Amino acid sequence: MSLTTDITVVLSTLLTKSSAKSPNDFSAAVKLADDEADQVYVAEDIVLGALADDTYDVAGGLTDAFGDGIFLTSIKALAILSSVANTDALSVGGINSPIDLGATGDVVFVQPGGALVLLAPSVGYLVVPSTADIITITNTGAVNDATYSICIIGKS
Repeated sequence: MSLTTDITVVLSTLLTKSSAKSPNDFSAAVKLADDEADQVYVAEDIVLGALADDTYDVAGGLTDAFGDGIFLTSIKALAILSSVANTDALSVGGINSPIDLGATGDVVFVQPGGALVLLAPSVGYLVVPSTADIITITNTGAVNDATYSICIIGKS
């Protein structure tokens, strides 16, 4: 399968003080070479119950848009978008996560309306079946549902 990937992240602000303005732009563009990624998983508007979690087995537990199985050896990009309507954060990571967040089991919290975007175009985040192949997303809220979207791009 051929996969063409262009990822652009743009953060733009305008800082104003009295009559002075200071525009600030930060942008990063990543283009994965043809041999750097060959599989993609996308799921949008997923509803997660209170204190519930979803697990994404990137070493054989997912299917792409064509119904073909996804078995990654490395993750090149991960994006998780939390709905602005959420009232609680999502935690991302977990004990068997291939995403290196420091210590084993560490998580990152994605606040309502926020996003987590990780890019590792060359080497990627190494996927090891049965030990480092599960991305867990947990709704930290004890009462309300949470909605999110996820995109995983990787190499088989």
